Amino acid sequence: MKRAKVLWNVIQTPGIDYVSASDKDFYPAFLDLIELGIIVLRYFARNQEISIYINERIDYKLIWKMWDNLLNKLYGNESKISKEEWFDEMKRLTPWVFKPENMRVYAFDTLKNIEAQETDDYEYYEPCGHHKFRGIQII
Repeated sequence: MKRAKVLWNVIQTPGIDYVSASDKDFYPAFLDLIELGIIVLRYFARNQEISIYINERIDYKLIWKMWDNLLNKLYGNESKISKEEWFDEMKRLTPWVFKPENMRVYAFDTLKNIEAQETDDYEYYEPCGHHKFRGIQII
């Protein structure tokens, strides 16, 4: 719950008791979590085989699919949810967001699903042409 509160404070202005799926700070904060959990900490992973597999294949498809899955689980058909709902849903449905080891396992599973369904056109849904992590460019 502490990690969810920290993330809430990053993505939302103090005093606001709801967050929308399209909040301007949510996606950049998500990218920072991905960078830290998957790219920066890759050498500290317990399962190096999975870590290497993910880092060799990380691209916008993986990042966008993880983002899309997160939004679908948190918001469903709603465009915004309350602070209390957000905390409950983050804890219950998306525990992979806060632990790098779980994030890598989730990324691995997501990659496997993407590879099995290569028919989806993720470029259409991609919000920008590329992602730039601190010093690492993913195209």
